[in-house]
Amino acid sequence: MGRLNGVNIINFDNTLIYESELIAKAGKVLDFTNISGLKLISSLDKLQKLSKKLIPTMGSINFIGSGDYHHITYSIISNIPYEFSLIVFDNHCDCNDMPNGTISCGSWITQASKLPNICKILVLGVSKFNAKNLNEKITFLEYNENFLKKTLSLLKSFSISKVYISIDKDVLDPKYAVTNWDQGKMKLSELLYILNFIKEKYTIIGIDVSGESKPSNPLSLILPREIKLNQESNLKILNSIIMN
Repeated sequence: MGRLNGVNIINFDNTLIYESELIAKAGKVLDFTNISGLKLISSLDKLQKLSKKLIPTMGSINFIGSGDYHHITYSIISNIPYEFSLIVFDNHCDCNDMPNGTISCGSWITQASKLPNICKILVLGVSKFNAKNLNEKITFLEYNENFLKKTLSLLKSFSISKVYISIDKDVLDPKYAVTNWDQGKMKLSELLYILNFIKEKYTIIGIDVSGESKPSNPLSLILPREIKLNQESNLKILNSIIMN
């Protein structure tokens, strides 16, 4: 699978600061909470400037907060200087229309498909197939009873050996994660199985994970259920990648 360069917490919204076990695994905690104009929607120019600040996170496993910031993936992968394929786990297509010069957490995949070094984009687990901006680079696979079999078949057909993985935990059934977006029905075990398959077959050049939520009661002395659940899933995702 290649060797990743460690684990980073990239803090945009303070959703990850409650996950102490995950933070303990991180080599770096980068604080970008002082940067405005990133949540949900941003200018393409701002994301391109952010990409320069994210160069130190290249080749790493990056936890980036809630799905409101999933378009930060665009900033990260813009730095990759060679050909690769992008594999996305998401309950949504993230291919909505946006005005020129803007990009959102719901449109970033369309923009990513324009990057010259991306050869193929595979979006896994979508439950609402409403993509408007389909092109030959992008393939969507809905979550259904044949999902796992179809996913493995598609992955076997990839001709590019290097892959970047982006995971929005809203693809998971609420049993395994609590996000601030409507969620899919994928089991965590299915996600982990696919990750292990990818790890065995391809060179993983980077990973990001989003889909956090803020605690319902941040002053509670007991770790809220939603934070505990998300942290458990994050740690399992992390362990599945770093374990031999």
